[in-house]
Amino acid sequence: MKGNIFFKCKMKRNLTTLFLVFLPSLLFAQTNMVSGTVTENGDGLPGVSILEKGTTNGVSSDVSGNFSIELTKSPSILVFSMIGMATQEKTVTSGDNINIVLSEDVSLLGEIVVTGYTSQKKADLTGAVAVVKVSDMMSAAENNPIKALQGRVAGMTVTADGNPSGA
Repeated sequence: MKGNIFFKCKMKRNLTTLFLVFLPSLLFAQTNMVSGTVTENGDGLPGVSILEKGTTNGVSSDVSGNFSIELTKSPSILVFSMIGMATQEKTVTSGDNINIVLSEDVSLLGEIVVTGYTSQKKADLTGAVAVVKVSDMMSAAENNPIKALQGRVAGMTVTADGNPSGA
C-alpha cells in the first residue's frame, strides 16, 4: 500500500512539472491576426481583396468594409485592391488594427467586358467582342436600351413580336 501512494505522488509531481513547462508557451502564444476597415470618402468598401503579399492567403472586406486576416508571418505586407481603385500596400504586424482609404483610379479601368458571371479586360478575351459607347446609345431616339444596340453591334438583330413571352 505504501508503494502505491509513492507512485501516485510521483505521477502527480510529473504531471505538475509537465504543466509548468508548457504553461509559458500557452501564455505567450500569439495569433497573427490583423483587422481593420477599408473606406472611400468615409464609406466602407465591400468586396475589397486583401492579400498577404507573396502568399495565397487572402480575404475580402464585408459589406461595411471591415476585414480580419490571419498572417502567415509577422511583419507582413498586405495588398488592398479593387476594380476601379488604386492598389495600396501596407506593412503590418500581428495585433494591428488599421484603416485603409482607397482612392479611385479610372485610368486602370480601360475597357472592361462584363459577362454573365464575371468581368474581364477586353485584351484578355479570345472570342469576338463588340464595344458600344454609352454616349452613342444615348443619342438614339429609343427608350429600350436593347433596341438602341440595333445596328451598332455586328451580327446582332433585335426583334419584338409584342407577345409577353416572345422574343
